[in-house]
Amino acid sequence: MTVGPTNQAIVLGGGMERSPEGIALSTASMQRVDRCLEYWSENRRAFDSNEAIIICSGGYGLFAAGIEAPEDGSREANLMADEMIRAGVPHRILELETESYSTVTNWTESMQRGFIDPASYDATHRLGVVTHPSHFKRARDSARRLGLPKSALQKILVANHSDFWREKPIRAAYWLGSIGAYGEEELIKRDRMVAKALTLGRRTKEL
Repeated sequence: MTVGPTNQAIVLGGGMERSPEGIALSTASMQRVDRCLEYWSENRRAFDSNEAIIICSGGYGLFAAGIEAPEDGSREANLMADEMIRAGVPHRILELETESYSTVTNWTESMQRGFIDPASYDATHRLGVVTHPSHFKRARDSARRLGLPKSALQKILVANHSDFWREKPIRAAYWLGSIGAYGEEELIKRDRMVAKALTLGRRTKEL
């Protein structure tokens, strides 16, 4: 069976950074927004349906660096949605998840808010995942552990592979840390443990 383009997608935040004007989307986040806009533009007819949705998922991607969450309205999902609205994406198909701080919580927070129901997706009704190629495997693994089958996820990937070497050790750490972990509670617990270990390792390296 040939499956057409999906009209349901989640854009996974790629982090934020400090700028002279305050907090801004990182290069990775902007690349993901641009890729989502490209996909939406190519498939506008599909996104005209009542079932269409684009989830902007990202709360405070600076969490791993020990920086407190920004105020509501200036979190990652807010900034991503602002870019999309300026490009013409209708408000009605955008949903914002602004509490996550990691790939795992991109999924858990989106599910808690009812934006994603794992039981509603399969190989013929897929959820598009907008991210970098090197990040997709980690995102897919987290989704699978939360009940979304691999076949239900459609790749909507950024062409830029520049984050590969940065992602590789992170993916290895999360893979080891999540062995045997399934379900929201256990996965979040492991996620926090790995995030703390990675942050401590980075700070030790900087000393």
